[in-house]
Amino acid sequence: MPFTEQQTIQTLEIVREEEIAAPIDVVFETILEEMGPYNQTPDGTALPMKLEPWPGGRWFRDLGNNTGHWWGSVQAIRPPSLLEICGPLFMSYPATSNVQYRLSEENGVTRLKFAHRAIGWTPGDITHGVQLGWSNLIERIRLRTLRGNVSATPGRVDEDAPLRIEERGPIAVAGLKGHFLTGGDPAIPVQWTRFATFFGKMPRQVGKEAYGIAWNEATGGLGYMSAVEVREGSTIPEGLILERIPRDVYVMFAHAGHVSEIPKTMHRAFEWLARNGHQVQQSEGAPWLIERYGEGFNPHTGKGDIELWIPVK
Repeated sequence: MPFTEQQTIQTLEIVREEEIAAPIDVVFETILEEMGPYNQTPDGTALPMKLEPWPGGRWFRDLGNNTGHWWGSVQAIRPPSLLEICGPLFMSYPATSNVQYRLSEENGVTRLKFAHRAIGWTPGDITHGVQLGWSNLIERIRLRTLRGNVSATPGRVDEDAPLRIEERGPIAVAGLKGHFLTGGDPAIPVQWTRFATFFGKMPRQVGKEAYGIAWNEATGGLGYMSAVEVREGSTIPEGLILERIPRDVYVMFAHAGHVSEIPKTMHRAFEWLARNGHQVQQSEGAPWLIERYGEGFNPHTGKGDIELWIPVK
């Protein structure tokens, strides 16, 4: 049978190096936990696994009643400096992979060298999806280590670390959009007051969250939208506008105070991104900040269930 475009032998190589300000044994243990019971998909869905940390040990999903998925076996393990796994992993194709974590420590900082190499008969280019999955896992390892153990400042828990990193979008939103001065324009709360009359009454609204979306404008000002998510192709009330937020990877920070204190959290968030080697994604026409107001937000007190989403490269 001749090969088609969808039936080709392909190779894949993903290599990453990270520095984590934590002891090597803590990082190694976090790797085992994040690949095991705390494993999840890039969108945050729980995907618990079992990883048997010995030579020949299995890495698999146990679905109960003798059902599940075998992803691979431990080819080599030497705690806390080496973990190597081989197997098909998440690919339901004739393919095999080799995954390596190599760790070393110097002055309390762990250098993590990660590699995933694969060869097999796979449909199309799967590199982007695989790279997203590993990037999310490695970032979870970094964040959980920093938040739960130490931070870039020795001896202190990193209280500025984000909640999670996720890929989101595209998202269709409808609402009011205005042009404002940077630095906390008092007209922004007025726009929210106007938009409140539409909240919960928007045709084909998705969920009960509200979003404050910020764009940089060519004139130097700030474009800011008070909005809710709607289904694609929705017809919206007169006076509102429809925008489409492109798909991006977002670092998501919690904001615990009053809405007026959001600039303080933003400042700490941008400092954290710079410390940890992240660059803000500033694509033309795309927002550089999304404020998410969840169901627990109280508009009367201006507090509760607020997240700041910052797109990164």
